[in-house]
Amino acid sequence: THDLLELRTALVVHDTETPFDPTQPPRYDPLRPEYGIRRDHVEIRAFWNPGTSLSIGGEGIWDLDGESSHVSAGVSWRPTATLRTAAEYRQLRTDQTAFLDFTFETGVNDLWAAAFRPRWNLDEGGFRAWSVLLSRTFPEATASLRFGRDQFRDELILGGSLQLLGQ
Repeated sequence: THDLLELRTALVVHDTETPFDPTQPPRYDPLRPEYGIRRDHVEIRAFWNPGTSLSIGGEGIWDLDGESSHVSAGVSWRPTATLRTAAEYRQLRTDQTAFLDFTFETGVNDLWAAAFRPRWNLDEGGFRAWSVLLSRTFPEATASLRFGRDQFRDELILGGSLQLLGQ
C-alpha cells in the first residue's frame, strides 16, 4: 500500500487576448464549450491517494479579471481490479451552475470493458446527460463505441474509435 499527496499550482498569463474559437476543444466541460475559455488565470490542484483503491482530488481555477471561476472536488474508488466508481461535484461561477457526475467502469473480462456516466444539473434540478462506452480489446487495437443523450443540447450522441496498440 502507498500514500501519495500531490499539489500543483500554476499562473497562466497570455500575451494577447484571443477571441473564443468554437473549433478549439473545451478544456473543462465538454457539454458547455463556453466554459473552455480561459484568460489570465490561477490554477490550484490537489490529489491524495491514501492507498491503491482510493483517490481524492480537487481543483480551483480563477480568472485574474474576476469574471469566472471553476471549482471541483471528486473521489474515485476501485474496490476490485475490474470495477471503478467515481463522483465529482463542479461549480462554475460564470452563472453559478453546479453539476454532479458519476462514473461506473467495469472490465467484464480481459477483452471487454464498459462505462456508464450520468450527469445532473443541480441548479435546474434535473438529469442533464448520460453516456455509455463499450470497448473491446484485440491483439493489435482497442475498438470503442460511445452512445448517450445530452438533454441540455437536445442531442443524441453516437461515436466510435479505433486505437492501435503501441501507437
